[in-house]
Amino acid sequence: MTVGVGIDVHHYPSLLMFAPAKQGGVVYGDDWDVVTFAWATDPLGDYSSIYGCGAFPPAGQNDVRWCDHAAQAAMDALFGHYDLAQRTADVKVVMRRFVDDVPSIVSFLRVDLYAYNRDLTNYHPNNLTPFDNMMDVDI
Repeated sequence: MTVGVGIDVHHYPSLLMFAPAKQGGVVYGDDWDVVTFAWATDPLGDYSSIYGCGAFPPAGQNDVRWCDHAAQAAMDALFGHYDLAQRTADVKVVMRRFVDDVPSIVSFLRVDLYAYNRDLTNYHPNNLTPFDNMMDVDI
């Protein structure tokens, strides 16, 4: 079976791309079928600002306007749990619901490279931040 698909590619300056909807913003204006841009999540696994039911623009960055009540309950529970195992379980619920519904597609992950002096010891940057535990770093 052959499927025909038409696509019009538009490039926008950042100020217009992420402007509020009332100012003609593309992403927050919800007048698109597919959009691509880069962002990052926080190290705790809090996805509420980008996938929370109450985070539709202009109240947040839920640009795809995805609202899953089971995922929302897990996002809310994350803030009441301090034990890593409980937090991990909360994030797994969100990710399972995300995978089931596919509200967005992650097309690539950026790899960050950090250059530093060879005399620097105990420096271990990770995927989320170059600042590791700076209390253990020495030069």
